[in-house]
This record gives sequence, structure tokens and C-alpha cells, in this order.
Amino acid sequence: MSSIKKILVDLDPTRESQPALDRGIYLAKELNATLTLFLVTYNRGLVSNLFFNSEQLEAAKKGYLNSQKKWIDSYLSDAVNQGVKVDVDVVWAKPIYEAINAKAESGNYDLVIKSTHNHPTINKIFFTPNDWQLLKTCKTPLILAKENGANSYQNIMAAIDPSNRHEHSEKLDPKILVTAMYSTLRLMLFIAMIQLHFKCGPISVSEWELVWDPLILVWDKKTTISTLNS
Repeated sequence: MSSIKKILVDLDPTRESQPALDRGIYLAKELNATLTLFLVTYNRGLVSNLFFNSEQLEAAKKGYLNSQKKWIDSYLSDAVNQGVKVDVDVVWAKPIYEAINAKAESGNYDLVIKSTHNHPTINKIFFTPNDWQLLKTCKTPLILAKENGANSYQNIMAAIDPSNRHEHSEKLDPKILVTAMYSTLRLMLFIAMIQLHFKCGPISVSEWELVWDPLILVWDKKTTISTLNS
């Protein structure tokens, strides 16, 4: 991914505020992207109702989905009033993270945004099991938006592994750098690249050149121009 044109925003029906939506609207405006408001819902009470036959269960599910769509439609004006193109989708599924991954992949989304939760007693952010699963399995770039966080950004950090110690780093690092560069230029931010290593002692110039030279090519003028024009 070099540009961000389609953003998938997961809405949480258990809360009134939607940090993911606020972050999505900001980025859609800045990047001229479109938004999809996405809701994954499942009602165990309907499924476990022993008095429903299959037809009645499908009718009940359809009615429940319609009620959830009305809820998600109430957030459309937040995006529309700021000139952002937006659509909605409500699906009956569980677990949530699998439905988000399937939607992101089938819809060719460039970014997924999901809200995090604050712990009620210690006033700290904590990740739900679905958050952790998305961090591990989501193939689309992911933002976990926190409550009361600033929607705008000041800096971007690109964490890479040019030594290729891990299986996918050789192909992943250039994608991280190009995406970070695109976001930096579009959002007018400062970017920092960081490499963590476990080797003790100083790193020689030859070792430094060996791991960084291939990636420096990502930052040449042609790449910058092609990224902005994509």
C-alpha cells in the first residue's frame, strides 16, 4: 500500500462515543479517502431461542439487523457534514475480528480503524481479545483509536527490520517506508525511522550499509513522485 483511498471504520454499539469514527473522518478529509462504517453484530438470545423455527429465526435476525442499521445510520451525518463520502454495512457474524478481516480483504480497504476501551477503575487503555486478534491477524494496516486522543498527528514512526532476521521483513519494510512517506507528505508530518537490534557493541559501517542501502532506494525522488500520484 502506498496511498490510502478506502478506510474501514468499525463501530462499537456498546458505547456512545466513537473514537474510531472521529479518527476516520479526519484522515478521510486529509487524504481524500472514502469511509465505510462497519458494524459486526450477533445476538445470542435470538439464536438460543427454542421457540423459533428456522424461518422465524431468519425473520428475527433480519429485524435485528435492520434495527442495528438504523443505529449506524445515525452516525452518517458526522461524516457527510464534513464532506466525506461514506457508506455503511452491518453483518451478522462472530467473532468480530474475523468479520473485520474478511470485510477488509474482500473490499480491498487500505486502512482499518477500531476504537479501544478505557479500563473503568485504573483509567488506562486496555485491549479486548478482538483488539489483540486484529493486531496479530489483520493484513490491512490497523489503527486502534483511543478515547480523547487527538485526531491530528504530529509525527510518524516507521519501525523496520532491514537486517531481515524475520521471515517477512524483506518485503514488508519497503511497504512500511513507502506508506509512511506517503502519509508524511500528505499530512505534513515529521517521520522517524527506527531499527531495534540485540547485537552488543558498536555496528560497523559495512554492516550498516549492508542492511540500509537497499531501503534507501525507497526514498529517491522517483518513488516520492509516484507515491503522490498514485
